[in-house]
Amino acid sequence: MVLHACHYHAWLFEYVAQMKRPRNYSETKLQIKVVEWLQQACPFLLFTHPANQGRSLQEGAKLKRMGVLAGTPDLLFWHNGWFGAIELKTTSGLSDPQKKFRDKFIASGGKYATCKSVADVYETLRRWDVKPYAHQIKEPSPPKHEQYKAAMEFFKP
Repeated sequence: MVLHACHYHAWLFEYVAQMKRPRNYSETKLQIKVVEWLQQACPFLLFTHPANQGRSLQEGAKLKRMGVLAGTPDLLFWHNGWFGAIELKTTSGLSDPQKKFRDKFIASGGKYATCKSVADVYETLRRWDVKPYAHQIKEPSPPKHEQYKAAMEFFKP
């Protein structure tokens, strides 16, 4: 069987995309959906994702010495004098480091929640007295790799 150049490049791109995919891919998709919704519905809200996962042992050791904490939640928020944190989960519960971080965070006066969907994040923010502009939770378009995967179906022999 002879592969044409376009088939080979499509196969190679898909192979590399699979190699770079995080272990818990569904949580990554959920986080992207949540962040896209937050950017639309709450542009006034200051939040960030502390990217502290998926590194080599050497890089992890260096970051730990620099102050990165195990169990840090997926999203950190600051608004009108309070601070909050949301851990996004699709299946399992909190790990021991996440529980330890949660307990210290709440003890220091922070608001903390575990959410499993964009709707959960919306309800949590409402409980925290945040007023999102968009009341309707609109699911964002599929991530680029999913759009690419659908396009690659066209090239299959």
